Amino acid sequence: MKKNPLIFVLSNNNQDVNLSIGDIYTFLFETKRIAFCNVYCDEYFVYNIYDYAPEPPLCHELESPLDCYQDKIKKWVSDFKKQKDYPNFNFNDFEIVGFSNSLELKDNNNNKTNIHEYILKKFLKSEYQENEVGKLIELVQEKSFNLAQEKNKVMEIFNIYPSFPNSASGVSFSIDWFYYNTKKEIKYIYFTVVPYNAVGDRQYCDIRDYATFTGSSTGPISASSRPKKYHWENAWYNSTIDSLEIIKVRLEYMDGTSYTFVKEIKKIISPYLNK
Repeated sequence: MKKNPLIFVLSNNNQDVNLSIGDIYTFLFETKRIAFCNVYCDEYFVYNIYDYAPEPPLCHELESPLDCYQDKIKKWVSDFKKQKDYPNFNFNDFEIVGFSNSLELKDNNNNKTNIHEYILKKFLKSEYQENEVGKLIELVQEKSFNLAQEKNKVMEIFNIYPSFPNSASGVSFSIDWFYYNTKKEIKYIYFTVVPYNAVGDRQYCDIRDYATFTGSSTGPISASSRPKKYHWENAWYNSTIDSLEIIKVRLEYMDGTSYTFVKEIKKIISPYLNK
C-alpha cells in the first residue's frame, strides 16, 4: 500500500494558531491555509490545505479478503452490465472456489463459470497496488490447496491444450495441474492423452501411426510448488488435431509405491477444465 503523508492535527477551538519553530507558521482554520514567512518576514507564502481522504484498504489487507473480492466482482458485473456475458450464473450469491488460468466461481445453484485473468486486471487495478490480482491468486490457491487436503485429493488437472500445428504439422501440448499430497513425493508421472479433430473423431500421428501419446516427467515432485505446468513437443504430426482427452495418469512415488488413475480419472479432472 502506498505510504500516506504525515498529518498534523491541531485543535484550538478552530482558532488560528501561530507556532514558533524557527520560522513563523500560521495555521488558518477557517480558510484552510498555512501562512509562512521566514524569520525576518521579508518573504511570505500561503499554502492551501485540501481535505485529506485516506486511501481505502485493499482486499488482501482485510480480515475476510475473499469476501471483499466477491463484492468487487458483483459491483463490476452490475456497473458494467456484464450479466449477459455469464448467462444462468447468479452473481448475487456465489463463492470463489479456485484459480487456474482464470478465477473459478460457483453460485448457490451449483452453476460454474470463470473470469479470465486479463479481465480481473481491468477491474481490480489500483493506482497504488499493481499486484492486486496476484494477491487474489495466492489467496485462492491457498484456499484450494487446504480444501483439497481436507478431502484427501491427490492431484487436479485444470488445463490441457494442444498447440497450433507447426510448419511440419507437428502438434505439441501442455498440461497444467496441482499436486496436493504432502505425505509423498512423486518420482515419475505419466499422462496418457488421445487427440481429436474438430468434429470429435480420434486422430492419429501421420508419421508414427499412433493415437495415444504418453508424456512423462521426472521428479522429485512435491506439493510445495504449485501449480505445475508440463509441455511436450511434437507429440503428433497431424494438422487436424483440435482437442485432447486425458485417459490415464500414472504416479510413481519415491517410496516405491504407485497409483494409476483410469476409471477414477474424472476425480482428478477439474470441472473448469479448458473453460
